[in-house]
Amino acid sequence: MSLGGRVLARLRDITVLSLFLALTGCCLILCSWDVFWRAFTKDKRSLFTFGGSVALLGVCAFFIILSRVISGKTALADIPKVFVPINQSDLPKPVYWLVNTELSRVSSVAMEAKPLPETVAITGWGRTSATSEPIYFQSAVLETVDIINQKASQLSPSLTRRPGMTVKRYIDTLVGQSLVDATVARFYLELYEKAQYGREETTESEYADFLKVFALLLKNLGGPV
Repeated sequence: MSLGGRVLARLRDITVLSLFLALTGCCLILCSWDVFWRAFTKDKRSLFTFGGSVALLGVCAFFIILSRVISGKTALADIPKVFVPINQSDLPKPVYWLVNTELSRVSSVAMEAKPLPETVAITGWGRTSATSEPIYFQSAVLETVDIINQKASQLSPSLTRRPGMTVKRYIDTLVGQSLVDATVARFYLELYEKAQYGREETTESEYADFLKVFALLLKNLGGPV
């Protein structure tokens, strides 16, 4: 049923119920007035009987309503707090299917809204993939000096980086031996020093540019690219 049909049906039910209650109230008022008038005009002693009957009816109605309220609150208090009537045996079939459909929809929306590790990027870190852990760009950049040292040492033991030698001096030494292009070395040192001394974390695009320069530098040394 469409939304407009449900609204019309609800208005119809409310109108019928209101008319029924109004008609019932009018009948009760007329009947009470008729009884009262007959008792008042014919035998005033009947007024006591009429008044006692009305009072007794009111007391009985009060206790009936009070007992229903108490029984309702007791029944609600007996329901466990964690209980949610979502099983098919707890609800009418249309209500059960509506609840089940909405719960499935909410669950699917929550799953789709949850960010995946491979789509979330933290500044200075690479995205997590299904087969590897995230890479911290700064550490990865600084570790490339050891790889360069290993490749240069394979060419000649004299090219091994001595303890205390700065990275810039070591790269300049390789440039002086014509093993590394000066332009490639300059770009490498700029990106390396930015990652080491810069205040901001290395971004993913900067790390990608650094890898390109590092690959060219290894190619000059004869290492795998």
